[in-house]
Amino acid sequence: MASLRYEVTENEEELYGLFRSPALLDGKKVSVGVAESSQFKKSAVIRGYVDESGEPLPWIGWKESLVMILRDMTTPAPYNHEWWAQHVSKPDWLTQLEKTVMKLWIHYPEPTEFADAKELGSRLGYELTLLERKCGEATSSISFLERWEDVEFKSELSAMPPASSDRTEVVFMGAKSFSAYVSAELKSTQELRKFAIAQSQEGGLSDSQDFLSGYKLGSDRANKACDDDLYWQFFERQAVAETLQGYWTSVEGMATLTEVTAFVRSHLPTETKVYLDKVPEADASFGDRMKKLYQKIGLRKGSAGRPRK
Repeated sequence: MASLRYEVTENEEELYGLFRSPALLDGKKVSVGVAESSQFKKSAVIRGYVDESGEPLPWIGWKESLVMILRDMTTPAPYNHEWWAQHVSKPDWLTQLEKTVMKLWIHYPEPTEFADAKELGSRLGYELTLLERKCGEATSSISFLERWEDVEFKSELSAMPPASSDRTEVVFMGAKSFSAYVSAELKSTQELRKFAIAQSQEGGLSDSQDFLSGYKLGSDRANKACDDDLYWQFFERQAVAETLQGYWTSVEGMATLTEVTAFVRSHLPTETKVYLDKVPEADASFGDRMKKLYQKIGLRKGSAGRPRK
């Protein structure tokens, strides 16, 4: 589960201002700097909620305000043109993966839909409860903390070219260590839950009840997921999604879906690989699960390539 917080490190914005990143926008190769990426972020955060002059639409309420806050919190800083250049260059199948499997806030809700109190509560309840469970376990178990750090480290490296991965240092934003990062994450998660519940109460009794009902459903789902798989042995879907997301430019260049499947299988977390190796029937059906995923997100053989960083 990715962090809900993206934070600024000292001198980071100044460093980004020295460079630009290549992107593919509306079929054209463009160069993206801080000014462009700032506009990309602004557009992503306010999408669907402002008029042509940039003013909030008259019907905007607590749900839309909360969605914009979550879109902002779960995406990098405006000046991070490396990330935003990649975001606007994504192929359609990756956008569908992020919408339907990873359920990223940047894509919620669909352009033709409205934010729903119960669904909003369910999505947030799942994410925050999952983070609280993992953070709580990490603060009381050194072995779990170390395993989680290893998983997060490998996840961050998934976006790096293989030739650079052995020279890469992963820094957990806003914290001197992963342990401090987890403690801060637990606190911010609890604060966000309180804030979201308070926001829902602004919509009246019906909205508040729907939000809390959805939150409980999402929280129950997260608790079950943690009871079954707190140690990432079976949390295959998220691992597959993060691998496809992190290596999407490599995936675009692969000739067959069989090649994609083999690549993803080789990049799964160690715990998931060990589980598949120990359970032959699960390993044997891995390819079938991947085929269903490809159909769901529209990833087809021979899809066109995209410019690499």
